[in-house]
Amino acid sequence: MKRWVCCITVALGLFVTRTEAQDQQGGYHRVACIKVKPGKEAEFREFVAGAARKFFQSSADSGEIAGWFLARTVIPAGSEAGCDYVGVTLFRDLPRPPLGLEEIDKGLKRAGVAMSASEFVAKREEVSSLVSANLWRQAVAAGVPPEKGDYAYVNFMKVHSMHDWMDMENNVWKPMAASFAKGGGLRGWSVNVLVLPSGTDTKFQAVTLDVFPNWEAAFKPLPVEDTFKQVHPDKDAEQTFEKLLKSRDLARRELIVFEEKVVPAR
Repeated sequence: MKRWVCCITVALGLFVTRTEAQDQQGGYHRVACIKVKPGKEAEFREFVAGAARKFFQSSADSGEIAGWFLARTVIPAGSEAGCDYVGVTLFRDLPRPPLGLEEIDKGLKRAGVAMSASEFVAKREEVSSLVSANLWRQAVAAGVPPEKGDYAYVNFMKVHSMHDWMDMENNVWKPMAASFAKGGGLRGWSVNVLVLPSGTDTKFQAVTLDVFPNWEAAFKPLPVEDTFKQVHPDKDAEQTFEKLLKSRDLARRELIVFEEKVVPAR
């Protein structure tokens, strides 16, 4: 019995394919993996907290985007980390295409940023480099969205049985995550499906976020076994989690902290 508890504590989430998520998918979001140039950490933070944040706030207030987050990778860190920071741009419906200089210039003027689009892009490239930009879509969620200062585990999954994953997502994990969030141990949980790139060469098909309100909460074990019994009194835990272990592999797990959050002004 304890074996599955250990495994589930490692990954509080399951994932589904893009096709199977159609009935309950949320909005698209673009995820940018960013590396900071050597010796440019202070300048990068200044640029993000100033011009970049104002630009994204203006875009959210105008309805062009639904929101924006910037998260810093805590573990791993340094040259081993694939991303030093992750920028997440949220869209209500279809994602907008990448912006050209003309669109960026309009956004900067609207935001009151005293930079041209060329200057903005040059400064961004001076302090950082874009590793990748992928397109995702939220499939399932419980709890509430992250807040600035929240910590989150990012679980990258390789899925073997999509049918079993969908069943676990909707019927097992979502009510458990809602219970964790209600109890205050977990801020929120979501399943996010990779839209592009796609194909057999992708290293993983989906990601889950386990969001915690602080550092201490992120390292405090959740009452997985007790919550399962309370939420699913009619299910057999051993059989349920044996099914989970056969349906997926945890490819990688990382810890991030949310440093910026933009939502439309009320």
